[in-house]
Amino acid sequence: MKNNIQPKLFTLFKSKSVELRNRQKQHFARENISIASSTIEDWVKQALERLEPLYEQLRFDIKAKGYLQVDETSIKVLESDKKGAAHSGWYWVYHSPLDGLVLMDYQPHGALQK
Repeated sequence: MKNNIQPKLFTLFKSKSVELRNRQKQHFARENISIASSTIEDWVKQALERLEPLYEQLRFDIKAKGYLQVDETSIKVLESDKKGAAHSGWYWVYHSPLDGLVLMDYQPHGALQK
């Protein structure tokens, strides 16, 4: 198992993890359970580390298909170290219509990585 998960997979879920973490904290608070945000974020990171091999296998399988539909979409990504600063990132969506596989892949730049 990798010590550090792939940045693209963590980034893919990071934007939603803050919202989910806050919701989870509210749920715990209603049950009078106090859990630090950092603990919940560690849980998310550990879950993503365990999902990484499945993601990589899906990525390999879908890119090996003979026919793909691919779309790229630019998105604004907030900088974690500079409040309010953002850069452009890219979501690549791969669809294999013959078997229905779909993969969303985040890249920090527009160039498609093999």
